[in-house]
Amino acid sequence: MSAALERLNHLNLNHLYAFVAVAEHNSFTAAAEALGLSKSLLSEQLRRLEADLGIQLLTRTTRRMTLTDRGELLFGVAQRMLGELDGALSDVRDLQGEPSGRLRITAPQDFVKWHISSVSAAFIRQFPKVQVEMLADDQFSDLVGQRIDLAVRIGWPRDSGLHASKLCDFQQVAVATPGYLAGLPPVLQPHDLARCEWIGHTRLSTPWTWTFERQRERATVQTRGRLLANNTLAVYRLVLDGAGVSVLPSVRVAREIARGRRVRLLHGWRLP
Repeated sequence: MSAALERLNHLNLNHLYAFVAVAEHNSFTAAAEALGLSKSLLSEQLRRLEADLGIQLLTRTTRRMTLTDRGELLFGVAQRMLGELDGALSDVRDLQGEPSGRLRITAPQDFVKWHISSVSAAFIRQFPKVQVEMLADDQFSDLVGQRIDLAVRIGWPRDSGLHASKLCDFQQVAVATPGYLAGLPPVLQPHDLARCEWIGHTRLSTPWTWTFERQRERATVQTRGRLLANNTLAVYRLVLDGAGVSVLPSVRVAREIARGRRVRLLHGWRLP
C-alpha cells in the first residue's frame, strides 16, 4: 500500500466534514454552529486531519483564514465526495421509508387474471413510486436470471436455493363439460377415464398419467390425448369448449361446477 493510500485508510470522515464546513463558511464560528460543535473541538478535528495527511490545509491569523493551495485542492474533491455520499445515504433511507423501483411478478395466467390484476390498481395507488411488471407464465423459469422479485407457482420450486412460502392448499379435480360426457359411458371408476380424450399440460413431466386415491385404495390411470397446452388458462378454455377431460384446481372450476357448466368426475376420489 502506498503512503498516500495508507494515510487515506486512516482518515476520519468527521474530520473531513469539519474541514469542508470551515472552508464553505470561511469561518470557524459559523462552521462550529452548523455542525453543532464547540470551536475547540472543531479546531482539534482540523489539527488531526492535517496531521493524518501530513500537510497544512489552512493558514489562520487573528483576522482571517485562508486555504492553502493543497487545502483548495482537497476542498474541491472532499466537498464533491461528501455531497455524493450524503445523497447516496439519503436515497438508501428513502428506499427504506417508501417502496420504489420495479416489481417483477410472474404467475400462471389465470392467477394473474383473477387475483393479481384485481389488486394491482390499488397497489400502485398506495405505492406511487413502484412500477409493477406482470409476467403471465406457468413455467418454472430462471427466476434469478430474469430478475423476478415474486413468483407464484403450483407446487414447490425445483431450486432449493429459492425462498418459498405456501400461499394456500387446494385440491386438483378431474373435470369435463356435460356436453362432452353425454356421448360417453358413465365415468364411475378411475379406469373409466382411459376412454376419454384428455387435454394435457406441458408443465407436467407425465401429462397423461394420473393417480387417484380413496381411503386405502390407489389407482393409476394411463390416459391419452391429442391436445397439449403450456398454461392452465388454455387448458381451462379447452375443457370449457368441450374438447375433453383434464385436471384443474378446484378453486378455478368451483363456480362452473355450481352453475352446471362443468362436471367434477370421480367424487370420493382425490389426486394426491
